[in-house]
Amino acid sequence: MIAAQPALAQDLDPVSDMIDTVIDAVTGPIGRGIAVLALVARAS
Repeated sequence: MIAAQPALAQDLDPVSDMIDTVIDAVTGPIGRGIAVLALVARAS
C-alpha cells in the first residue's frame, strides 16, 4: 500500500493542475470580465 500512494498522488497531478487553472481563470481577470458581462446582460 505504501508504494501505491505516491503513484496515486502522481496520477492526480494533472487533475490538480487543471483545478488550479480553473480557479485562476475564475478569480483572475478572465473571471472578472465574465462577471461584468453577466451583470451587463442581466441589467439589460
